[in-house]
Amino acid sequence: SDGNGGTDTAEIVITVTGVHDAPVLDLDTDNSTTTGSDFNTSYALGASALSIGDVDVGITDVDDTYLESATITFTAATKQTGDVLFVGDLPTGITAVVSGTNDVVTLTSTTPNTMTLADYETAI
Repeated sequence: SDGNGGTDTAEIVITVTGVHDAPVLDLDTDNSTTTGSDFNTSYALGASALSIGDVDVGITDVDDTYLESATITFTAATKQTGDVLFVGDLPTGITAVVSGTNDVVTLTSTTPNTMTLADYETAI
């Protein structure tokens, strides 16, 4: 209203630009080994390989249901002499490349937009 009983209309154009939100990884969703998104385990020298995540690894992504790749890296703070990342069985459609001094693993979907968050949870 213009204050005198009259009205006027106008058109407003609003442009919304979407923002990509990165996926969130939780290596132990029920916090059975530690709090937060970490996973805590112990390894004895000479024992079998261990998983880097608990049985309840969770990945969430508010703007996508598929992942194209994931990179897992041993950092200097956690890696000890002789530690290596080893890739076990993967879901069909995900491949792995180990690089560096066996301290980086890149998981990649062989066909874009086909591997779900659950597939990557299984791979990890």
